[in-house]
This record gives sequence, C-alpha cells and structure tokens, in this order.
Amino acid sequence: MAWLGLAQREEVEHRRRCEEIMELLALQPYRYEPVGMLPYGVQKRIEVGRALAMDRRCSCSTSRSQGMNLNETEDMAAHISSRFAASSGSR
Repeated sequence: MAWLGLAQREEVEHRRRCEEIMELLALQPYRYEPVGMLPYGVQKRIEVGRALAMDRRCSCSTSRSQGMNLNETEDMAAHISSRFAASSGSR
C-alpha cells in the first residue's frame, strides 16, 4: 500500500509540472483539441512542451523549429522569452 501512495504523489507532481508547462507556453485553450487539428505553430509549442516535460533542463534544439518559417521561429522565441521573463520575475 505504501507504493500506491508514492505512485499517487508522483502522478500529482507530474500533473502539476504539465500544468506549469501548459501555462508557460499558453496551451490551455488547446487542452482538449487533437494536436493534428491545431495550427502548425501551436503544434511546435506542444513539441517544446513535451521536451520540457521530459527533462527540467532547457532543451535547445534546432529540430524544435524545423519546418517553421522565419516569422514562426521568431514568434516562438519571443513567446517563450516573454513567458520565461514573466515567470522568473514573479519568483
């Protein structure tokens, strides 16, 4: 029974982390939408979120923006930078 408590605590922690990432990347409006039906830029933000969920260290990879045009790449960088600055300033 002790293991069940540990598993439950881990699940709560994982869900909390996912909620933080969704907030950071402003993905809440898309929570219940199939990813394949979303705009390409949103799909890429979800991909970044998945990478962040796998590891707390920043995953800076050019493959995250592969296939995006210059404007989409700049929008993604600006979005993440502004969210990161806002969350860092509130701590």
